[in-house]
Amino acid sequence: MKIAFVHNSFLNTGGAEKFTQWLCAALAERGHDITLISPTFNEDIKKSITNSGVSCETIKLRPFSLSLIGQRFNQLKVTFQKGVPKIKLLSSERIFVEENNAVFNEIGLSLSRLLPGYDLVIPHIWPSHIWTAYAIRKMKTKPALIWICQEPHRVLYSNITDAYSPAHEKTETADEAFLKEQDQKAASIMDVIIGNSEFSRKNISTIYPDKDVRKILLGFHSERVAGSPQIIEDGIFRIVCVNRLFSPKNVQGVIKAYAYLKELAPRLYDQTRLQIVGTGPYEKELKDLGSNLGIDDRIEFTGFVDDKDLPGYYANAALVIYLPYGEPFGLVPVEAMRWGKPVIASSHGGPAETVVDGETGFLVDPGDYESAAKAVEKLLINPELRMEMGEAGKSRAEKFFSHDRVVDEFEKIFFEKTKPGK
Repeated sequence: MKIAFVHNSFLNTGGAEKFTQWLCAALAERGHDITLISPTFNEDIKKSITNSGVSCETIKLRPFSLSLIGQRFNQLKVTFQKGVPKIKLLSSERIFVEENNAVFNEIGLSLSRLLPGYDLVIPHIWPSHIWTAYAIRKMKTKPALIWICQEPHRVLYSNITDAYSPAHEKTETADEAFLKEQDQKAASIMDVIIGNSEFSRKNISTIYPDKDVRKILLGFHSERVAGSPQIIEDGIFRIVCVNRLFSPKNVQGVIKAYAYLKELAPRLYDQTRLQIVGTGPYEKELKDLGSNLGIDDRIEFTGFVDDKDLPGYYANAALVIYLPYGEPFGLVPVEAMRWGKPVIASSHGGPAETVVDGETGFLVDPGDYESAAKAVEKLLINPELRMEMGEAGKSRAEKFFSHDRVVDEFEKIFFEKTKPGK
């Protein structure tokens, strides 16, 4: 099968980009002709993609249009009051509707020259589906279209996607109204929309009620769970938080829970270290929060960690804690379970579908820091429970979240939607 993936950018590799690379490489290994199409590629990333048997094509655009693609239409402004996030959604760049429409048309024209001949076109990260829709309008024949949405746009539909998050203020701009209109038009021509959890599928179905929406739970990739890392035996309980340092990921909640642990069990707290693995725009605010709570001496911010080094953090963890708001899936709990580690995770969103409460870890409200601290204490004082939950988690991860299973499910839908007459 000849398949084109359309992605918004490959200048950097976050979770979405890594997932796309893994899926494309696996499909290429199964004999499919795979091409990744994007306006921007980092040359090292592009080399890695082509080395996996996947072709790359660049959407040719004017420099002005490329500069607009790089801008975020909105951003979250977050301030902390006693460790509690106060969120306000702001417009970060005033981009006129006329400019958006001109850029979409330019992208659509360029993309329409690349897509003929493909059996299946798969837009991934927003707004790739809008670009694809503009391209399809300029083409004589329509290939099968499957949008791997993962989650709806969290600014345009925040009343749905962030219903569990702390209260926020939002004023819709003319740009957002235009983008929402284009988003709905693009979704309307997709044959299937795929979310990465039941939580995500329900949100997508609410926003696009007339569409065929499926779910495919994601899985761990061997690169992030491979090897035999050195085990550090120094008597320290390492509480590991792997995440991007961005407000909805609620790393501030993890820090607050750690402060509760200090109050709850001070002697136990003295035997611990909180390792925050990752980087992001809120690192300074999070460090300030730890300092204000008087626990910064026991918090380690690792900064960026390459995938090949990540196993060392999982392997040396006593437990992994993951408390985002409105997370559509969340790969970290699955990876932690694959390493045989108990997980304390959010009781809603994707993590509630991967972690089994009381069996592979504990589910807690991400805003209930005291309950999270009590879950940490319960695991640290009971090595038998940690081992039991860790073994159950490893078994669950291997049974339900293997990468091969993920590729099988995607491939099944791809064949279904490219049959003659579909």
